[in-house]
Amino acid sequence: MTAAGAKKKTKSQPFDLRLPGAVLRIWPDRGSSPSAKSQDLDDLLPDLPGIHKLDSGIAVVTPEAPDPAPVDTAIHIGLTLVEGLQRRQSPAGASGPRVLVSPGEVLFRQGLPSLAVDAVGEHVEAWSGNLQPGRVHVTGWAASMLEEPRELVPSSVTAELLGGSIPVFEVGPPQRVGAPWRNPELLNRRLKPLPRTALFNSVKDHLTVPAWRVEGALGCGKSRLVFEVLLHTGTPALWLRAQPSRRRGRSLARQMAEQLLAPPSPTSALPLLPRIRDVQLQDEIHALLPADDANDEQALREELPTIVARISTGLSSPLYLVVDDVEQIGDHDFDFVDELLSHPELGRGFHLLLVGRGGRTLPPAMHQLPTLPFHPFDRSEMESLAGQLFDGLSLPESVEERLQEAAQGFPFALEEGMAALIREKNLRRVYGSFFFAGAESTDFQPSPRLICHLVAEAARLEALRPLQLLSAVSQPVPPESLEEGATSLGTPPPVSWESAPLAAGLLHSVNTAWGPGVDFTAQAFSVALRQSLALETTDSARRLMGGVLADGSRTGEAHWHSYILLKGTGEGLQSLIQTLKTPYAASVPVAQMLGTLDDELRSARKRRGNTDTELEILWRLLPLARKHGRLHEYEGELARAVDLASGHPSRLLALAGLKGEMDREAGRYQAAETTIRLALSAAQGGDERRQALLLIQLGRLHLDQERFEEAKQLFEKLDGTLEQRGATALCAACRYHLGNIAAQENRLEEALALHKNALEERRKQGILRASGNSLTALGAVYLALGNYPSALESYREAQEILEEHGAEEDVGFPLLGLGKVFNRLGDYSAASGPLKRALSLRQGKDEVAGEAVARLAVAENHLFLGQHARALEEATEAHFKLNLISRKSLLADAELLLGRIGLQQRKFESVREHLSAALEAHREVGDDEAVGFDLAMLIRLAVHSEETQDVVRWSEQLTNHLQGLPRAELLEEIRFGLYRGLAWLSERGESAGDPLPHLQAAYREILRKATHLEPQLRHHFLFQIAEHREILEAATRAGLPLDQDLV
Repeated sequence: MTAAGAKKKTKSQPFDLRLPGAVLRIWPDRGSSPSAKSQDLDDLLPDLPGIHKLDSGIAVVTPEAPDPAPVDTAIHIGLTLVEGLQRRQSPAGASGPRVLVSPGEVLFRQGLPSLAVDAVGEHVEAWSGNLQPGRVHVTGWAASMLEEPRELVPSSVTAELLGGSIPVFEVGPPQRVGAPWRNPELLNRRLKPLPRTALFNSVKDHLTVPAWRVEGALGCGKSRLVFEVLLHTGTPALWLRAQPSRRRGRSLARQMAEQLLAPPSPTSALPLLPRIRDVQLQDEIHALLPADDANDEQALREELPTIVARISTGLSSPLYLVVDDVEQIGDHDFDFVDELLSHPELGRGFHLLLVGRGGRTLPPAMHQLPTLPFHPFDRSEMESLAGQLFDGLSLPESVEERLQEAAQGFPFALEEGMAALIREKNLRRVYGSFFFAGAESTDFQPSPRLICHLVAEAARLEALRPLQLLSAVSQPVPPESLEEGATSLGTPPPVSWESAPLAAGLLHSVNTAWGPGVDFTAQAFSVALRQSLALETTDSARRLMGGVLADGSRTGEAHWHSYILLKGTGEGLQSLIQTLKTPYAASVPVAQMLGTLDDELRSARKRRGNTDTELEILWRLLPLARKHGRLHEYEGELARAVDLASGHPSRLLALAGLKGEMDREAGRYQAAETTIRLALSAAQGGDERRQALLLIQLGRLHLDQERFEEAKQLFEKLDGTLEQRGATALCAACRYHLGNIAAQENRLEEALALHKNALEERRKQGILRASGNSLTALGAVYLALGNYPSALESYREAQEILEEHGAEEDVGFPLLGLGKVFNRLGDYSAASGPLKRALSLRQGKDEVAGEAVARLAVAENHLFLGQHARALEEATEAHFKLNLISRKSLLADAELLLGRIGLQQRKFESVREHLSAALEAHREVGDDEAVGFDLAMLIRLAVHSEETQDVVRWSEQLTNHLQGLPRAELLEEIRFGLYRGLAWLSERGESAGDPLPHLQAAYREILRKATHLEPQLRHHFLFQIAEHREILEAATRAGLPLDQDLV
């Protein structure tokens, strides 16, 4: 459908609209020529807002302030055209034109209309010839959009369409006593009254007031409740509908007369209508009614109020005149209402109630009336209505919730949402009943009728453009920003434009990221107005408002919400970067922020932006990915970022550090070291702090490679340099790592001092995350010293700090420590929870070694609990992952644990392989304590296998080894392992040394560790650990003295 020759009846529109409307088609008498058909339509089509001629014989009607009823208006035009054309076509045999009204969508591009959706479309010519000449017809869907009830006679014609068929009706006269509210029946059911007790009583109390107003927002249930009160109190009433000027419908005076003359009907929607039995009085009213085509109703308006007063004398109470839809009242009816308000019979012969919406100033006489405000439904009232509407439909609970949430207390919105479900075939009728046939993801969609109401209401309030912009942005916005946006489009709204929609209940005041703002009172209103925009216009409106809001953004939250509107543009990227510079960025879900940065990176590359823009995005994205353990997903981007940063020394150091860290955690130690050294070389003379951080990272890399001496020398040298610069926080980092090296080398007192020094400095500096890490390291030293209470205290404090101030993976370290302490104390059940949580925090993260360590700890706990199969599963998984990276000490620990598990399962051959591999690796990396434990396990294996020579060999090696191992975390178990082997040999007449000194050493060690434990923990430590029970039993047999306070 083209817009060629269209009359320019719309105002200049700077962006494109897509409005539901009514399509009016006219076919002249078969004897008329096509040119006459077009000329007739041009001559007779009224020149009114919202009425547009398209092609020959076709016009469209769209909503226009204050008229929300394009179908009603199209029918009125059709009836007028039929009448006018019949007068012209006077030759004998002329049968009159045929007229059809159907729904459609009208697209306005640069103000020119065209049909975007036509419900009957190209198929109409195939069956339109069967329409009754001289009649106006309406399709079923168009009839559902009627505001004024009319008599509709089923036609013999069925509209055959591609997707099925639809009914067609002949349009009759308006119903004289139609239902006074919209949707009296929906889904083949009449809705029951809802108990709105407070409002009901307020209306009831006002019935004695001579003249008053009810005012409330669109679709909040005003008319229905007023009717229920009148019905409940038995108050006789005439219900009059204000008619907008465009529609030129029946005047209020004519409606009064026609209702008074309406014959009795048991099915009337207005059972309170008074019945006039006085024939003379009926004749008087008939005499006052002008002919249908006459406009002079002066006599009717003057005499009718007096007649009403006379009628009231025979009633139990004065007749109530209810004027509904007052906001739509035309000029011709304003004067009549003024006359009623000043009539001497007001309050005696009749009462007057005006029902309508606020937001615009009424004439003084109406404005000064007592006013009862109506509010939307509360939650319980809305649930009662929903219960009636949803009953028996099998709607998914999620769909019900979305419908109610969108309507937000406005029953009309909910009802029209249900009507839209039918229209979109998400609700289907089967054997007369409706059933849900949509998806669980079905969302609220407004009906064309609801869209028409919102467009007309926004236009009535002179706020259409700013409200359409608000609907496009889908978030609260300051009214000044909406005014700026509308003005830039060439449609400046009135000063303080928002006051009208606020008063009308379309908007409410809210706080926004930019200051005081406004938002729709119901999501349904926003969705309906948004659908009045062409899709591309919605996008451009969002960008327009994004730019306006970005200019006024001063906080991270404001920048972020501006970005949402501008995403994918250069301006949006700037708003995003500004967001990332503020603490607000941390409140955005990580997955959303990473996805956002990913999208912006693709958009920048698609726009072929410069490399500085690309680097800026990567500079924000990569640290965030690292913080949340997802850096491995961006390996290629990280390499690209390092290349792009070659001319930015400070960023090069930081990005090289990230890449080095990723390579280190993935076990690519050589690649990590190469990247770090190249960056240090390229950035010489640059940012000293970042250089120091990269050197610290290089030291950590040495530690991972078990190059302890190199790491020690690096940290000691760097510590001295940093101390001279006064960089105390970085000095603390060096001492933290030196403490770890000391602990690794079994210099535990030195390790304790270094970690305490680092912790003190970090606390002084307020570096909470680092303080938590120092406390974790202290816990590990206390654990190695056998000081379990202090270890528990340190780990718990570290957990508390890191839960609040650290990264998620940081929390795993104190949790691992707590699990290990509980294992050492023999409280294996208490250890299980922290260890499993530690593993869950490490799984799927970048650091392979960290996950493997946690998995080994969980496996050991399963072993202690006797869950051998689960222990083997976890240990095997850890062993597999550690084989992928070069961490010999950790791989050796995995071999040792697999050997211990096999020993419990008596799989001696595999045990020998694992323990031998562990011993070889631990010797290679110089882990003396682990070597001692390996030898103790090999002695146990040899005893179980009754291999005397192996028992001798391993016992001699362990005896020699212990001479250089004065202290170890598991010294008691190592000593007792040697005692067990030597005692076994002694029983068999063999000798590799005296077993008793080793039993005494093991016994002294467990008593030392038990000394400072609380009684319950002490009991677990001494009697729940099998090895400790065996030590105590052996000591008792050997006659060693017992400390009764401990045992």
